[in-house]
Amino acid sequence: MTLIPLILNFYESLDTLRQVSSSNTLETLFRRAIWVETLVSDINKQLAVRQKEYEGGIINEPFYWNFWREFEKHHRPDGGALKKALEDYASVTLESLHAALTINDQPIICLGDFVSVIEKELDEMTLHLEAIRDCIINLNPEAYGDYYQKSKQKYDEASVTKAYHLWKLSVGKLTFKKLKAKQTETVANALKKGIMKYADQPTHKEILEVDIERVKQYLPERYELPEDFKIRCAQFRTFISWEDDILHIHYNDYGRYIYSCIDKFTAEELIAIYELDMMLYLIHQDMMKLQAKGIKSTVNEQPDCNQPEPAEELFHFIHPEIEEEEAWRIHQAVKRLVLYQKVPEICAYLKKLAGEDKLLLPPNPSFVYDELVRLGMPKEEGYSEKYFAACYKK
Repeated sequence: MTLIPLILNFYESLDTLRQVSSSNTLETLFRRAIWVETLVSDINKQLAVRQKEYEGGIINEPFYWNFWREFEKHHRPDGGALKKALEDYASVTLESLHAALTINDQPIICLGDFVSVIEKELDEMTLHLEAIRDCIINLNPEAYGDYYQKSKQKYDEASVTKAYHLWKLSVGKLTFKKLKAKQTETVANALKKGIMKYADQPTHKEILEVDIERVKQYLPERYELPEDFKIRCAQFRTFISWEDDILHIHYNDYGRYIYSCIDKFTAEELIAIYELDMMLYLIHQDMMKLQAKGIKSTVNEQPDCNQPEPAEELFHFIHPEIEEEEAWRIHQAVKRLVLYQKVPEICAYLKKLAGEDKLLLPPNPSFVYDELVRLGMPKEEGYSEKYFAACYKK
């Protein structure tokens, strides 16, 4: 059982613990006291690890919004009747129950000894949770982007890649128009599956800004849209931006949304969320290839266009054995890459080129980051050097 369900299970069990009465046997009282102490001690060990992670800006387990409602409800959990029963029978020795117990090097002689031990554990649990909540309030937005990327890696890309290649086989010659239509249909399919079900409701102005007729132009003739499709589009627009015809997801905001509602999503909805991103990545790769081919054909027709501006420097990490014409083609491809793709895709493409002996990448990501910024990569949210270094080292 992961940590959050473990804590919630403990909260739910408090009602049972409050039903302790004098009619319960002393053996039952003893077992319940051990259960509470053992469970809360285990929770605290895990909370200490999670607190350290959050203090370092790392999310490995989401403390989603609904959890904090439960925390407020049970902000200071105590044993209720359990505590009272332990105090009522404080002088009963464990020896009389044919038991012996030591907790944290402290021998438990009587039932009353459990009270201070359990209260100490409960106080520690509350302090850990309050510290984690403070960390979340001040969490760097990029932590949510990192959380999203780690979560996405748990899903298998093979089925998405297979489906995309089958689509490419079915449409014949690939064109930018076909790719744009595929991009639109991919987003529409995901929205129909409810990926924005828990997003904030858009304003009337945001809904009016959705050009539904333009969307329909790139969808199949008889494609059925739900009645609230404009609302879903307006919600999704808060997590994206456009570079010409290529849609970019803002992973920090997207990750925060998924983090906050992770307990509400069904397995099917989560699959739809990650498959959307994977499919868009494949579509965008082909869009970039077509753009590069279009530039190459122009260069072939007008050789002078292949000459760089006098002040322009070649991408610094191109392999020295690459011919000059090929080097400038790679240079242009990298420039487009940093304009149209996010950090994980940029790093993946650079590693691909390095694997093909087209680039010589240094181990220090800072050198590469500075060079990509020189070629036009933004330094805004989602493109920080820290985030780039994390992706580059994977």
